[in-house]
Amino acid sequence: MPTQEYPQVHCVLEDDGVIYYSARGENGWTDYYEVSRDEGNNITITDCHHPSLVVEGDVVYVVWDGVLDGNRNIFWRHLTYFGEESFWSWIWLVCNTQNPSGYPILTTGFFCSWVERQGDDYEIYYARYEPPVWGWRGQTNLSNSPDKISRFSHLAHKQTEQGTDIYFIWTENSVPPYDIKFERVTIGGGGGSGPDALAGLPLYIAKGGEEEKSPFNTRRGGYIQYGNLPYQRVDIDSQYIEYRFENLDYKRDYDLVFCVYQHGYSNLPLFLKVDGVQVGVVNIPQDTLIIRRHRIPASIYADSVIQIEVSGNPAISGSFVLYEYERIRSKGGPQDKGTVGIGSRKSNFEVYPNPFNNNLTIKFQTPGLKSHNPNGNVGQGFLQEPMVLSEPEVSLAVYDVTGRMVKDFSRLTVNGERSTVVWVGCDDSGRRLSGGVYFVRLEAGDYKQIEKAVLLR
Repeated sequence: MPTQEYPQVHCVLEDDGVIYYSARGENGWTDYYEVSRDEGNNITITDCHHPSLVVEGDVVYVVWDGVLDGNRNIFWRHLTYFGEESFWSWIWLVCNTQNPSGYPILTTGFFCSWVERQGDDYEIYYARYEPPVWGWRGQTNLSNSPDKISRFSHLAHKQTEQGTDIYFIWTENSVPPYDIKFERVTIGGGGGSGPDALAGLPLYIAKGGEEEKSPFNTRRGGYIQYGNLPYQRVDIDSQYIEYRFENLDYKRDYDLVFCVYQHGYSNLPLFLKVDGVQVGVVNIPQDTLIIRRHRIPASIYADSVIQIEVSGNPAISGSFVLYEYERIRSKGGPQDKGTVGIGSRKSNFEVYPNPFNNNLTIKFQTPGLKSHNPNGNVGQGFLQEPMVLSEPEVSLAVYDVTGRMVKDFSRLTVNGERSTVVWVGCDDSGRRLSGGVYFVRLEAGDYKQIEKAVLLR
């Protein structure tokens, strides 16, 4: 598709048996793109109907029913926006049966429900997309009511670390009045290891080892396909491989799953960094699929972006799968002490603009902090007058990605309980710092919080 800013409105439609997509951005609606035809693989799905879409982060997922090789089945395709470019995937089969299937619907991009006709009967089915198999699996008859007609399914989901629940409603009966049926299916949560680390529904998938690199991949030297199994396909580089994920929500939690396989080295160490911070070292034995899961600290994606680097000699990367979880907070009790609740983070501690070129404004309000300036002066930036703080004592400092303190704000002006500091991108000696990722750390007694700031030069 032509380059453009990420649009705010997406539309998918059917016209004369063809599925089209268009989006509206700053310059109006884009030209129609024919979703049901994959030019790269010379595949055209015919007699297409009932398109549906969902938008998750930077990706638009589309499903529809159509005819391929004489069978009416469900097809899936997705469009990834990255910067000012956009990339369509190839077309995937969600189900492949002899029974006509139609009316598909998605929740996230990786769970689909549809109606399948079996003679005079209609049943509600579902399936999910499973990494690292890289395909749709688990086709299941949910309604299982051969004496009644089940149609018009709708989906919703809720995903936390404790589990992923899919909620279904549909109509059911052979004649009016029709019943409204409800069902919940749990498919597992996060936090596992090995294959269990891939439980739940992904937000983003960056798959390696293909001729056309993943839209999330920003650097690789090439790719290798060790075998026919999907996980045996990897990206490779003599030094490091990079990925970038955008549009993360600081009010949610994220786990990053790294899947990798190699052949030819008895034991290959790989180093994994997120925004310049090393989060793990993975030793990859020969001919073994390794899966590792890492929780991403909220401070790293405060700017809604994470940059991933895999380094080694050589660097090899199979795929990255990013999972998003609703953050659950209990209310009351000692377990909440020192935590920052949803919705309170921005008002308690914020840094902006982010990224920044010259000046970074830091605003904070610490619980229970009382202060006054004996000279009555209110300041911004670096204080020229002393201040008096009651307990707890406040510490505010800036660190680089190695953990080295580069700026210590030991003398601040506090305006009541709401304070503002402006950092001009210099260290304690006044030296202008280079562009990169920095961390602003605030401490006041038991209260601690870190925000990430990106300095552009």
